[in-house]
Amino acid sequence: MSEAITWALLVLVILAVQASEGPPQPSGESPTAAERGGSTLASTFASPTTGAAIARICIAVVAGFTVLLGLAELSGVGGTTSSGADRNQQVVSGALQIAAGGLSLLLFYTGTERIPGLRRLRSGAPISWLAIYLILESLASNIGVVSGSGGGPAPSSPTVNPSPGPTARDLMLGEVPFLALAVASVGPVVRRNAVQTLERLGLWPLRIPWWVIGIAAGLVLVPVGSWVVDQLNHLATASCIASTAQAEQSIVGVGRTGLEQAGIAIAAGVCEELLFRGALQPRVGIVLSSVVWASYHLQYMCNGWPSPANLYLVLLGFAFGALRKWGGLWPAILAHAFYDGAILLHFLGA
Repeated sequence: MSEAITWALLVLVILAVQASEGPPQPSGESPTAAERGGSTLASTFASPTTGAAIARICIAVVAGFTVLLGLAELSGVGGTTSSGADRNQQVVSGALQIAAGGLSLLLFYTGTERIPGLRRLRSGAPISWLAIYLILESLASNIGVVSGSGGGPAPSSPTVNPSPGPTARDLMLGEVPFLALAVASVGPVVRRNAVQTLERLGLWPLRIPWWVIGIAAGLVLVPVGSWVVDQLNHLATASCIASTAQAEQSIVGVGRTGLEQAGIAIAAGVCEELLFRGALQPRVGIVLSSVVWASYHLQYMCNGWPSPANLYLVLLGFAFGALRKWGGLWPAILAHAFYDGAILLHFLGA
């Protein structure tokens, strides 16, 4: 319940930040410095006279607080009651939190016009500052949890044991926050009308012929992806491959119905693509959006280090991103859903 409240509050914060900016500028026009209420960190604190400036101050304070939390976590590393694994967790987590907050503040101050992958963020826009912070914080949190804990012990042999895994209901509900964040991040009602929202997410126009390409791509990527992973596995040990396979087995689960597996695939395809390819990719590019998306699948890491499966997920994100760029979001959604569905139903049959 507390996690649901956290996600709901984050959605409200995003909508409030969007509302502070007003409607989007006409195509090809950029807001003036006066309209933005100051675009740099220094000018924002010097004259917080607009809603946008107040929103930027709040985001900067949160980033600064993240640095303080990281420092506090590092200061407690030397506790005598902590085990070696716990101390390692604290060091990694604290360092990553400091990096996330500190780099956010640096980018707020310098701007992102010269940063590859971030050049399309609107300079000085509160939603851009919030996007920078959330991207860096999510990467720090995702990587810190797995790397700091070492990812758990790897199996001593390449034997994979069947696992019931999370329920279909849990997996589908776990995708809902991605959907909520995606829609909120483009400012429906408070910044864009319904048609503008659909266009910003890539859901309009429909481009029906690309739907066929998306479905075909999703199905073709299954055997292609299997071959790519087999080639990448030559770089990993047998125990690491077994660890990755066990993580995959825990996701695909056992004892589910075909309808449940299809529901999981559809939920993942719709919700994840709306956020990472629909809302995020047009602003930060294919590479960064794919890396952030892959960071939410770090259960495939091996002893705290990236496995071949993690690299493959980034490459898979590139494929979905290319479909989004050329054909709109629907082909990416269909490719993702059919890709997951084919894998989940295959394991159901097996």
